[in-house]
Amino acid sequence: MPMVETNPMLKRDMTRRRFIAPLAGLALTATVSGRANAATTPGLTVVGRDQWLFPLWDVMSHLDRAQLQTVTGLLNEAIGLLRQAHIEVMIAVVPSKARSYRQYLPSQVRLAPDIDKRYPLVLAELSRSGALVPDLDTPFLAAARSQQLYFKADTHWLPEGAALVANELARKAASRLRLPASPWPGAKLGEPVTLTNPVSDLLRFLPPADRAAYSPEQYRARQVVVAAGPAALIDDDSADVMVVGNSFSQPRYGFQAQLSQAMNRPIALVWKPNNYGAYHTLLAYLRSPVFRQQRPKLLVWQHLEIDMQNLPNSSSWGQNAMPPRDFIAGVQAALRG
Repeated sequence: MPMVETNPMLKRDMTRRRFIAPLAGLALTATVSGRANAATTPGLTVVGRDQWLFPLWDVMSHLDRAQLQTVTGLLNEAIGLLRQAHIEVMIAVVPSKARSYRQYLPSQVRLAPDIDKRYPLVLAELSRSGALVPDLDTPFLAAARSQQLYFKADTHWLPEGAALVANELARKAASRLRLPASPWPGAKLGEPVTLTNPVSDLLRFLPPADRAAYSPEQYRARQVVVAAGPAALIDDDSADVMVVGNSFSQPRYGFQAQLSQAMNRPIALVWKPNNYGAYHTLLAYLRSPVFRQQRPKLLVWQHLEIDMQNLPNSSSWGQNAMPPRDFIAGVQAALRG
């Protein structure tokens, strides 16, 4: 079992836990259906307008309601087990890049008439579990009309997207949950600085000759202000809120730090690249010494909208795929341990 990777940024004793940031990247998260236009979809990348690139596996051609309900039903079962163990759960479903920025899709790509019903259906189904499932799509789409929230040539969001979601989660948590006051403050963020995205993951699916047309993307990110003592904390062993996420949660995008500042408390983090899958990542955390030593009062479980049709046994997860009942059994056993 791989060690659960946690973020030791700015905590009092940085020798307690180690965090090794894996390379960013997403593997296939959906079965590609329909015919791909070779002029607009070299490899697995949809080449859009104004140098926007989109993952081909973000299926826009149809909405499979039955499969979505099967997936959310299994997630609800796992959420129910966590809540029975007195762990509150908040689900953060990151909106699709292709839906949010459809104006940059090539003219040959057609969205299914009911594709905009996918996110509301996910919310409705997951809310049956009793978890807090904030609507992140409405504020995300509103902001996307005038603001860039995703990298153009990458599957990931910009820090602006991470901050928008973190602030919305914090607002919903404050209004709906009764967490005990934290003895430590949250992160303090400084003014934005300009950085360069080291890898644009969608470029790797383009023919080598086409990649030269895309320059490295710069972005603005707020860094954590380093201060002496507890005021510097983001993630500490005493944190009672845990984010279980994918590569959207990696520190370079600032989601954890922004959530810590917005909730004014330390926030712990475990994440793995999305090709591991949300099922594997949750199980790895629940089986880890970190969880056994201190169970969180609130678990923020991050998902991607485009993954809401993938069960634990999907080939998308490669060697981490597992039968759905094995996933549920694993959650039950970890919570008993």
